This record gives sequence, C-alpha cells and structure tokens, in this order.
Amino acid sequence: MGKHPIQVSAVRMPHGQFKSVERRFEPPIGLAPGSRTEIDILVKCDEPPGLVTENAFVIFSVKSSGEGWRIFVRLRVVVSAEGKPETATELITTQKVGFSGAD
Repeated sequence: MGKHPIQVSAVRMPHGQFKSVERRFEPPIGLAPGSRTEIDILVKCDEPPGLVTENAFVIFSVKSSGEGWRIFVRLRVVVSAEGKPETATELITTQKVGFSGAD
C-alpha cells in the first residue's frame, strides 16, 4: 500500500472516551504515496483534566490497488488542565478487508 495511491472513504473513532461518528467522503479523498492531508472530524471527549485514555483508535477505511483496507492508528489521549484532549500516536497498523472472512 505504501507505494500505491490510496482513496480514503471513511474515518471514525470508536472509543467511549474519545469518540466520533463515522465520517464518509464522497468522493473519496485521494492520496499519492508520501503525500499529506488534514481531515477535520468532531470528537466527543468530555472527560476531566488529567484523564488518560489508552487504546483510543482512529480507523480509516481506504482502497489501494482496488482492494479495501483498514488503517488503525492507536492513540494515547491525555486531557490537559484546560480540558483539551492531547494525543500521541502509539502504533499504526493495516488490515486487509475480508482477511478474516468478515467484511
């Protein structure tokens, strides 16, 4: 996937303490290898200052070379003294859609 363009069709954040509804992109956002883009998404994080959320995820649904993939970005979220969530990326993994027999 890293050597081929991708089309981002959706993004979501399913963690209970750092959550968003799925945002779909029509048409999908096209990205060339090595390129960057910013995606705005509203996230609910109504937690007290100092709270640390482990294992929050951003999940991207993408296509590359005609195949569906999921990109999982695992985050550590800390709520600042001002009540703003601050994130650190812990790990990025990919998974081919349907590899386990499920869509």
